[in-house]
Amino acid sequence: MFERPSNAEVVARAHILAERLKTAPADREKFRAALAEERKKLAGIGGLELLRLVEDQDRRKRIEKGTWVFAVVNLDRCAVWPGMGGEEWARGGVSKIAGLFPSKSSPGNRTRAIMERAPDIFAELPLIAIRTRSDHSRLRLDDGSHRAVAYYLAGFRQAFAFVARVPSAVNLTWKWDG
Repeated sequence: MFERPSNAEVVARAHILAERLKTAPADREKFRAALAEERKKLAGIGGLELLRLVEDQDRRKRIEKGTWVFAVVNLDRCAVWPGMGGEEWARGGVSKIAGLFPSKSSPGNRTRAIMERAPDIFAELPLIAIRTRSDHSRLRLDDGSHRAVAYYLAGFRQAFAFVARVPSAVNLTWKWDG
């Protein structure tokens, strides 16, 4: 697996950028303009100020305390956020969810829109994953579950990701408040 060291600030910036672009326009040029604008807004923010922009406290702690690498990951080794997007059936591996997606997903599920833009956002919005404690080759997606499933449905079997090991004292209980 390709890996390069990274840090919490870079990961926080990637998470915040992905959050802000959830409502970005579907049009390719408008999406690229929104991406450039959000990058500009985040460029001058760093350190603790940037980490404070990560709204979920547990996620912030995982980002802050993790030992991060930037990597290319196999989507078959990734599990989605349990119940991603309020879809209770969406629990387990990316490939499993992608297989169930056509018959189980609700009509407004944003994975459909992401799938259409997958080639445009693939390199721009890396996933954020935590190595499981029991098997370090398996990953739990902390951010990017919809993107991972959309990438898989679009034919990608690997993706760029920030991957971390986090200390056992950090809460790894995934909560869904959506």
